[in-house]
Amino acid sequence: MMKRILIILTILIANTVAFNAQSITQERTSEELEKEVRQQTEQLASELGLTDKQAKEFERNTIKYSLKIDRVLQKDIPKKNKTFQINVLEEQRIRATRNILTKPQYDLYLKMLSTKDDNK
Repeated sequence: MMKRILIILTILIANTVAFNAQSITQERTSEELEKEVRQQTEQLASELGLTDKQAKEFERNTIKYSLKIDRVLQKDIPKKNKTFQINVLEEQRIRATRNILTKPQYDLYLKMLSTKDDNK
């Protein structure tokens, strides 16, 4: 079971890195990013049945890591280093998300991410 989760997380991280690299070719302002995260949070709050507290924590967590990823993408470093740093940040974000959600919510969240990545 743990091996399956690690495989799913690795796939999710790789897809997220690819998505972020494509979608953030131009710099976004923190306001644009926060607006985007709020919209995603509202949708997820409904689908996962998040409490207000969970939604706020999820939003804060997502903004925090999205800003960090944006900074990495803007660095003038080799692509391999960027990918590594982003993978580390994504792993941290997913671990922090796991601490916000209940087990059933987290399982559903992983399933939703996996489905979303399959549709790309």
